[in-house]
Amino acid sequence: MLDIILLDEAADHNALFQALLEREIAALGEQAEYHTALTGEEAVALSAETKGPSVYFLDIELGTDSNGIDAAYRIHEKDPDGYIVYVSAYQQYAIDCLHSHVFDFLAKPVSSAELSACLKAVLKDMKKAPSVRQETLLLSIGGRDYYIPEQKIAVIYSRRNFCETVIDGQFYRWKEPLKDAADRLRSGSFLQVSRSALVNLNHVTAIDWSERTLLLDTDETVSFSRSALNTVKDWQRREKGGL
Repeated sequence: MLDIILLDEAADHNALFQALLEREIAALGEQAEYHTALTGEEAVALSAETKGPSVYFLDIELGTDSNGIDAAYRIHEKDPDGYIVYVSAYQQYAIDCLHSHVFDFLAKPVSSAELSACLKAVLKDMKKAPSVRQETLLLSIGGRDYYIPEQKIAVIYSRRNFCETVIDGQFYRWKEPLKDAADRLRSGSFLQVSRSALVNLNHVTAIDWSERTLLLDTDETVSFSRSALNTVKDWQRREKGGL
C-alpha cells in the first residue's frame, strides 16, 4: 500500500490529480492511500505520519512565502526514503531536480502516459534491495542545497567549524562540525579516524600500520589516530579479510 501525498494550493487541482492517479495506480495493479495538502506546512506534517512507502507530488508555485521546493527539503529530512515528484507548469523548475532530493519532474498539464511512466519508475526503484538504493547527504552551500550520494564521498575533512570534501573533482565546503556530519550519514560505511577526518571505508585500498595511514582509491592518504587503531583493525578483520 502506497502513501501518496498531493500538494497544491487549489483543492480542486488536488482532486483532479488524485482522480488521474487513482486510474493509473489501479491500472498498475497497486493500491494507495491518498492525502492532500494546500500548503507546504501541511505536506511536511503529513510526511511525519506516513506508514508505508510514500510518494509526494508537489506543486511548486503556492502563492505563499514557502513553495514546493522548500517543502521538498523539509520532507526529505522527515522521510528520507520518500519519493518526491515536482509538478509544475513552469519548466524552468526542472533544473532543481538536479540539486535536490527529487525523483522526477512532471510538467502541467500532466498526461496519463507521463504519470504512468513516473509511477512505474517509482515502483521499480522501490523493489531494489536497500543496498542498491543510494543514501544521500544533504549539503547546504551558498544558499543552495545539494544531495550527494554517500557512496561517492571518500573522506570528509574538518576545518575548524567547516567540513570539506572533493567529489568527482568538485570541491564542497559547508559549515558544520564533523561530528554532526557523521551523525547525518546513513550508510554505515563511515568511520571518524581522527578529530579532523571522516573516512568512507569502502574507498580504502591499503593500510600502513607503521605510519597509521589509510590509502584511498582517490589517491589520498589519511592519517588515523591511536584511539581509532583498534576500530580500524576490527573493521579490517570483519570486512576486508586482511589488507
